Amino acid sequence: MKKKTFFLCFTGLAIFAIIVYYAALTWHRYYRFQASGTLPVIHIDTKDREPINSNKDYLMAECYIDANGIKGYESMGNKSQPIPLQIRGRGNSTWTNYIKKPYRLKFDERQAPLGLSPCKHFALLAHADDSIGFLRDALGFEIARKMDFKFTPREVPCELYLNGRYQGLYFLAENIIIDKNRLNIKKQENKETNPQNVPYGWLIEFDNYSDSPHITSEEPFAYEFAVTYHTPKKLSDVQESYLTQSIHEIMSAIYEPDKENFAVGNYLDINQLVQFYVLSESIGDIEAFIGSLYFHKDKGEEKWVCGPVWDFGQAIETRLPTNKFIWENTSYEPTFICELVKFPEFMHQVREYWPTFYQEIYPTLNQFIDDYAAHIMEGAKADYARWPQYGNKNVLERAEFAKQFLRERTEFLQSQWGNQ
Repeated sequence: MKKKTFFLCFTGLAIFAIIVYYAALTWHRYYRFQASGTLPVIHIDTKDREPINSNKDYLMAECYIDANGIKGYESMGNKSQPIPLQIRGRGNSTWTNYIKKPYRLKFDERQAPLGLSPCKHFALLAHADDSIGFLRDALGFEIARKMDFKFTPREVPCELYLNGRYQGLYFLAENIIIDKNRLNIKKQENKETNPQNVPYGWLIEFDNYSDSPHITSEEPFAYEFAVTYHTPKKLSDVQESYLTQSIHEIMSAIYEPDKENFAVGNYLDINQLVQFYVLSESIGDIEAFIGSLYFHKDKGEEKWVCGPVWDFGQAIETRLPTNKFIWENTSYEPTFICELVKFPEFMHQVREYWPTFYQEIYPTLNQFIDDYAAHIMEGAKADYARWPQYGNKNVLERAEFAKQFLRERTEFLQSQWGNQ
């Protein structure tokens, strides 16, 4: 009897110890990481806490935002009265190559979270691919805002809890769509067949992924690419014919052997394209003309306009020497930027615009970098504790690297384009 009692007690203690051990292990894995308290916090819970495994299919979810009393931000919803939304993964390489995932949010009704423009659609960016103190997108967007792009997305640093688990530092962003509060142009309808309407209301992307609805270049140009059409989303035969012909005309003009014949200007707004090129060179964005290169065309516009800008994930790139142009980089297959820079007229306009960047925009950027790094510093520390593999242990140190890179790039470009 005593042996049996001892055995039962021992077994009970062993089971209790195992339960305690696994409870502690679960807490250690899932709940020991905490937000810094210095940034707004977004809480998102999927229905039945279902994991987000797809960047195609939305899940039902709820959210609320705690502004933490930080000046300039307002809370939205609360724990007992959350706001309904849908959530899915987003991105391509950032979705498949990183454990820290980016997401796309779709609210049931228009919302203006953290002061962003009212809309149903937002991106929740992880920037797991940004080891430069989370500065790549922030700096690219800041420069674009100082140029005269029609619309440049804003993104707000915040921290995320997903299904009760701390996910680190994130960036709530205005994604690119045609909307009165985003890219405010006349929207072309799906399956439009009226030839008078088809030339206007486009939003397309020169892309390096072919899994989205797209067309490809028909001619054997030096670089084959996909053009994803975002608006309209579904094409009639008339629309597809128009878009295919437009891309063919643009690329034929770009790859024109006679570089004194600058027919590119008949199809593209060169002023905006020049600004995008200067922006890309200034921050060393080696992927600038490979993917995420948007163009749009509003009603009444005869030329395609570059923008909005998006995705500077390969900017401030150490693979690119600061005394080389982005089109000299060998990490990626060269694209049509290699042809554009051969046109004397294009480079003449680049040199004409350069003083605007050098004298008016560049002098403001060091202060922006310092302020931004200071703002996210504590949140970045909490993120590093959660994701040490992504390399942002000290954002102030990374900010100094970014400023040095930017200074060297600007000095190089001034030596090439300045005083001419």
